[in-house]
Amino acid sequence: MERVRKFVGEKCYLTPCIREDAEQWVEWLNDYEVALLYGPASFRPPSLEDAIRSYEQDSPPEVHAFTICSLEDDAPIGKCWLEGISHLHRRAMLDIYIGSKSHWGTGCGTDAVRLLVDYAFSALSLRTILLDTVEFNERALACYRKVGFKEMGRWRKARVVDGEAYDLVFLDIVAEEFEGYAVRELTRQVIQSQTVGTGAGDLKVE
Repeated sequence: MERVRKFVGEKCYLTPCIREDAEQWVEWLNDYEVALLYGPASFRPPSLEDAIRSYEQDSPPEVHAFTICSLEDDAPIGKCWLEGISHLHRRAMLDIYIGSKSHWGTGCGTDAVRLLVDYAFSALSLRTILLDTVEFNERALACYRKVGFKEMGRWRKARVVDGEAYDLVFLDIVAEEFEGYAVRELTRQVIQSQTVGTGAGDLKVE
């Protein structure tokens, strides 16, 4: 099945998840190095049935999930999603992992986070995006801060790894702090293309 380039950044693009992605998720999350940094998967090895169930459960309106693909070769390299979406309070939680270790440190994670945040603010009209990660995941923290997330607090000693307790770091970003990216530009281009040459109240859909 040919991938749909839903939102395109500088290094990667976001595409709707397909059922075939489930096998890739299992491979990634059974790599202990990936799972340890991601968090939940390090406690219990995911099975193919788990991954398929995750794919099927990503369809509720409060969850928007995407596969992250490299622009270089269209290969899937990770997954990102918004969950707990509240249109009443205009907020959501963001989660992401880059499963392809050859793409760690290449800027793909930052590009994907920026695209997903841009989607949340520009397309979904949300106002606040929250996330959390363990304190030793310094690469992830650097990525989030580069996009514009700010630390809002810590759950002290909330995750125990190898007998050591580490903080969970909570970060957030609000729409006013985000400069916009590919999704915002695409949104504005579409609106402008439909309104050029029309007067107020004269816009027509054909």
